[in-house]
Amino acid sequence: MERKKCDCVIIGSGIGGMCAAARLACSGYKAIVIERLPIIGGRYTQIEYKGYKVPTGAWMILYGENDPVYHTLVDVKAPEIDMVARSSVPQIYRLNGKDHHMKGRGALRDMISWASKDKEEADMMMSILKRALWWYEPPDTISFDDWLAQFTRNKTMHNLFQCLIAAWAGANSWELTAGQWFRILKGMTVGGKPFILKNGVKDIIDALEKVIKSSGGEIFTKTPARKIIIEDGAVRGVVAEREGERLEIEAKVVISNAGPKKTIELGGEDNFDRAYLREVREKVRAASGIDYMIVSDKPLLEAPNVLFTADTQRLECFVSERTADGKNIVRTASVPESTILYSPKKEYEIFLQDLKETFPDFERCGGRILIARNFYGDWPFYRTWPGDCLTTKTSVENLYNVGDGVIPEGWVGGSGAAESARVVVEDIQARMKLG
Repeated sequence: MERKKCDCVIIGSGIGGMCAAARLACSGYKAIVIERLPIIGGRYTQIEYKGYKVPTGAWMILYGENDPVYHTLVDVKAPEIDMVARSSVPQIYRLNGKDHHMKGRGALRDMISWASKDKEEADMMMSILKRALWWYEPPDTISFDDWLAQFTRNKTMHNLFQCLIAAWAGANSWELTAGQWFRILKGMTVGGKPFILKNGVKDIIDALEKVIKSSGGEIFTKTPARKIIIEDGAVRGVVAEREGERLEIEAKVVISNAGPKKTIELGGEDNFDRAYLREVREKVRAASGIDYMIVSDKPLLEAPNVLFTADTQRLECFVSERTADGKNIVRTASVPESTILYSPKKEYEIFLQDLKETFPDFERCGGRILIARNFYGDWPFYRTWPGDCLTTKTSVENLYNVGDGVIPEGWVGGSGAAESARVVVEDIQARMKLG
């Protein structure tokens, strides 16, 4: 049996875990990251597949210079990464078969204008949205779709918001509450222009890895956690398995990037407060979906370009790019009618229909589906729907969660996971002293 001792042990090397570890290591704490997979990064990296770089999930910094991922890189003085602002990438919105090209600021007003029947309706909708954003936030007792139905039956308007909600939140407008969506939308209005990384998000994980290791931290892959050690209501460390042997890590703090449910499983239900267990049961519900990577001999969509469409059954956003060696790629994803219960086979059939309608020349251009992946269970789009905010602290002292299971209000995806890491590290710094 191998024994180690550190200030903080981090379970899982997703973006939340890596941001937490980098911030801690950079602040002088001894941090150890354990990862069950042979690679680090979780759903925030990429792999090589048939000559293509394939993201395992995320592929951009959503909020640009206002993004918690970007802030982390700056705060820990990570190596520079080659990024391109997506503001320079053309954006097209397809409504009722007509393409509208985004130009400059006022994106929300432009979209509302395109979806409205006339100027009077557009002005009315903008007034309602502004009031919900900056005065009275709608409650979480009504879905966004039902909330919107109070003011308009315009199907195009409903389809537009379904497109935006599915693309940003990984849920449907009839599933996400009105309050949840407006908290996300408020974050989007103060966010910066997204960054696309020239070499993919793996560059971010690699940069954080360098910070952790150069600051005395350690990262162990193929090392699954087996147990979180809890005594007298406080965490004491982690038991893991490394190279077939038991590894015990004594630590003052344990940070789990494995999701709240897995954290409870590792710690044992009897060690957690009943109210906390109930909150996790009620709030933690994974957002499922399917993502696709399409390649073609001739471009299906001019690259680089982003196409948002409200004209399909499922697909809402297509992102095109052309690699340095001339390969044409389109990325897209779909949220099923129910993000909790769905049929992958049925969803794939709908995807093929949407694809044919969006790109009638698909076959003539030599289009082919490189990857179609289901995200669900322990590998979902999000472990918890954005807006269902669960605290980063557990009821066990010095045991925290980070990641997309505890996204702070107003954030989504990897950005929210990175923000959860910042919140946790600041709390640790306020409560702990080195030594």
